[in-house]
Amino acid sequence: MKAILAQPITKSAASDFQRLLEDKQFLTLPKVGDIVKGRALSVSKTEVHLDIGGYASGVVRGRELYNESAEYGDLKIGDETEATVIELENELGELELSFRFAGQRKSWDNINTLKDDSSMVEVEVVEANKGGLLVRMGHVVGFCI
Repeated sequence: MKAILAQPITKSAASDFQRLLEDKQFLTLPKVGDIVKGRALSVSKTEVHLDIGGYASGVVRGRELYNESAEYGDLKIGDETEATVIELENELGELELSFRFAGQRKSWDNINTLKDDSSMVEVEVVEANKGGLLVRMGHVVGFCI
């Protein structure tokens, strides 16, 4: 039987580790509510599987496939996209993701940017009633008095 002797930690190894900690070059796992970027691994009518940076896989399925922006409608294998984390681990150990929440957030971010820029926008009047107008801008519905 051979004995294995532990090697002392060299100064260079210790300084490399210290540099990694200082540069914050380590993996940060997503939390519920975070938007993650991923590449489509498979796309079907019922679910989309995403590779999240090579360290996790996620799935978007059911009503979470439907969203407030049209950008996910023609997603193909290999496309980069974003989704919101809604559950850290499902029954298969994957992240449960949502295009619906990510789309809503993008739509509202766009509206807030337009508001901050004091931009004029076009809206579609969906309905009129005694109180005002129901309008749509993109996939967001609002009410004007």
